[in-house]
Amino acid sequence: MEIRELPISEHTKELIVKCGYTSLYPTQELAFKAGSLEGENLVLACPTASGKTLVAMVVMLESIFRNGGKCLYLVPLRALATEKYSEFKLFHGSKKPNGGSLRVAISTGDYDSPASHLANKDIIVATYEKCDSIIRHRPPWLASVSLVVLDEIHLIDSVDRGPTLEMLATWLKSVASKAQVLALSATIENCGEIAEWLDAKVVVSEWRPVPLREGVFLDYEITYANGEKVSVQREFGEPHLDLASHVIRDGGQILFFTETRRSAVAMSRKLTPVTWLNLSSAEKRKLAELSSSIHQSVERTKLSEALSSVLARGAAFHHAGLHNQHREIVETYFKKGLIKVLVATPTLAAGVNLPARTVAITSLRRYDHVLGSKEISTMEYKQMAGRAGRPRYDKVGDAIIFASNKNDAEYLMETYIGSSPEPVVSKLGAAQSIASHVLATIAAGLAHNTEELHQVFSSTFLAKQRGYRNLKPKVESSLAYLIKEGAAMWKNGGFVETGLGRRIAELYVDPSTAFHFRDCMNFKPKQFSVISMLHMITSSIDIQPVLYTRSSDMPLVEDFISEHKQELYLITKDEKRLIQDEVKTLMTLWFWIEERGEDEIADMMGAQQGDLYRLVESAVWLLYSARELAPFFGHKEIVPKLGQLEVRVRHGVKPELLELVSLRGIGRVRARNLYNNGFRTIQTLRRSSVSDLTRVPGVGSKLATKIKAAVGGKLKSQALKSKRDEIQTTLEDFDEGISRS
Repeated sequence: MEIRELPISEHTKELIVKCGYTSLYPTQELAFKAGSLEGENLVLACPTASGKTLVAMVVMLESIFRNGGKCLYLVPLRALATEKYSEFKLFHGSKKPNGGSLRVAISTGDYDSPASHLANKDIIVATYEKCDSIIRHRPPWLASVSLVVLDEIHLIDSVDRGPTLEMLATWLKSVASKAQVLALSATIENCGEIAEWLDAKVVVSEWRPVPLREGVFLDYEITYANGEKVSVQREFGEPHLDLASHVIRDGGQILFFTETRRSAVAMSRKLTPVTWLNLSSAEKRKLAELSSSIHQSVERTKLSEALSSVLARGAAFHHAGLHNQHREIVETYFKKGLIKVLVATPTLAAGVNLPARTVAITSLRRYDHVLGSKEISTMEYKQMAGRAGRPRYDKVGDAIIFASNKNDAEYLMETYIGSSPEPVVSKLGAAQSIASHVLATIAAGLAHNTEELHQVFSSTFLAKQRGYRNLKPKVESSLAYLIKEGAAMWKNGGFVETGLGRRIAELYVDPSTAFHFRDCMNFKPKQFSVISMLHMITSSIDIQPVLYTRSSDMPLVEDFISEHKQELYLITKDEKRLIQDEVKTLMTLWFWIEERGEDEIADMMGAQQGDLYRLVESAVWLLYSARELAPFFGHKEIVPKLGQLEVRVRHGVKPELLELVSLRGIGRVRARNLYNNGFRTIQTLRRSSVSDLTRVPGVGSKLATKIKAAVGGKLKSQALKSKRDEIQTTLEDFDEGISRS
C-alpha cells in the first residue's frame, strides 16, 4: 500500500513523504487496519527494522492534526530518546490546523522538575524514568495527553527497568485516562497477554524488510537453520578474521558480539588487518581524521587511545566503559558504513539501532557479578540476531553463532536458533523496593485510601499474571513502612504523603535512601568529613554503578578503610552490607575530586570513562537530594557542605578550583592549568589579556576570548575580530570543549 492511499490528512502524508517514506511494509498495513488510526489501543510486535516507528509517527501526527492531541513517546534509554528525537524533529515547526506550530521536545534528565515547559509541546520523547518522575510532580498537562507510545514494552521482563515501565503503564491508565496506547514490542510468545493487560488489540508479524538467516559457524562452514551450508575461505587462518573478510569483501559490514569489554577491545585490534585491506584511499583519509578527533574533546586515556588506533584502520569497539562522545562517534560512522567491523558487548543489543549485514556472536554467555558467567536467554539472542540486515542495503541478513564442536553446534541450533523467545514475565515482585512505587502512587494523587491503593496495584501486569494475593501484603507492609518512617500519614479515614514524602517522591530517590540519609546525618562518624558524605551516598541503594571489589582491589580498599575508619559509616554486627564495594565506589569519587587523571582512576579502580561519568552523574544527584532532604531531618548545618561537595563531584576538582569551573568551557584540566599559572579567580581573569591567557596550556585564542567575554574586562580589537570570525558563537557551545563530528 502507498502512503497516499492511507485515510489520513494530507498534512500527515506530506510530512511522512518528506521523511523518505512512500509505501508501507506489510506490518504497517496490518497495524493501520487494526484500528490504530481510529484510536484503538494496539500492541505491535514485530522484528527490529520492520517499521514500528513509522506506525507511531503516523498515529502521532494524526492525533495532533485531527484531534489537537498531545503525544508521549517513551523509551528505555537516553540514547534511544536522542535517536527518536532526531527522527521526529523533522516535524518541528509544521503548521497545525489551528495555525500554531507543531513542537517536538526531548526530556531525559533532571528528575526534580515539574516539566511545566512541556505543557505547550505536541510530541514529547522521554525515558521511562523521566516520565515516572514527571507523574510524581502532577503537571496538569498530563491529562491532555491523547497518545502514549510505549517503545520496547517487552522490557517489562527486565529486572532493571521492568518494574518502572510496568508501574508507568499502570499509572498512565489513570493520569492520561483518555489516551490511546500504542505499545511496540519485539516478537514475544505472550504479546497477547500484554495486549489484554493494556486493553489493546494485537498485531504480531515475523515479516522483516531484510530476510534473516540464522546459522552456526564450525570448521570454516556456516550451517543455516534451513540446512543450507556456506564455506568460508581460509585466508588469515583465524575464524573471526576470515568470517569478517568473507563479509567485507562482499561489501558488507559485520557486528561481533563478545562477552566482555576486554575481549571487545582485543578482538577489534585483532580484526584490523582485515578492515585495512578492504579500505579505499578516500576511506583511509577519512578514518585518519576521525581517529585524530577522538582526543579533541575528552581526556586522553588508554581506552581512548585504543579506540583511536583501531578507528584509523576501519574497526571499532562499543561498550558501556566508553565515553558518551566516543560511543556516538562509533555509532554514527558505523551507520555511515565507514567503520567496517564493530565489536560490542551484549548491552548494545538493547540499545540504539545499529544494523549490519552480518551479526556474529562469539559467546552466548554473559558475566553476572553475583552468578558469574551464565548463558543468555533466547530473547537476548534474538535481540542480537535482529540487528542483521540493513534495509535498503542488504538482500539478506546473517546471524551467525560460533560453535566449538559438533555437539555445541547442535545445542546452539536447538536452544537459540530453533527456539522462540521466552514469555515476558513481570519483575515487579522482585523489585528492590515496592515502597518507592507505593509512595509515588500516593504522591501522584492516584490513591487516597487503601482501597484505591489496592486498585492501582491490582491493575499491574504482575497482578494479571499471578493474581494480586501475593503482591497485596507487600503493598500493605510498604504503606506501613512509609507511615512509620514519616513519609505518609493517616488522615480523614485515608492517607496522604507528608511534606517529606512528597519531596522524596519528587527527588526520585528510593524512600530507603532518604531514610538512610537521615540516619547518616543523625549518627555521624567520629570525624564527619567529605569522605563521610561520599560514603553516605555510596552506601545507598540508589548509587549507580556500584563498583564491585575484585580480589586485586582488596589491599587498596582495606588500607583506605583502615586509614579513614574515623570518617566511615562502619558496619555493625546486625548489618549485611558489602562495605568493600561501597568504599571502592567512594574511593573512585574521592580520587576524582582530588583531581586524579581518568586513566589513573581506570587503572586503580577499574572504572573506565563511561563508568566514571555515570557514577559522577548519580553521585551529583544523590548529593543534591541529600541537600534537599537535610532540612526535613533537622540538619540545615550540613546543607552548605553538601552543596560544595556536589559542585566538586560535578567537575572533579579540589575546592580551590570551584570559582574557575563555574565558567562554561573551563573543565577540571583547564582550571588547574589556569590556577597553576596564576589565574586563580575571576577577578584575575578579568584583569588579564587574551594574550596572557593563551600562554596557559589548553587555552587557545578562541577560548581566551570567550573567557574574557564571560568575565568582563577590555578586549583588544584583534580579539574582537577573532570572536566575530568564530563559528561557535556562545560559551555554552564550547562547554567542556565538545566537538561533534
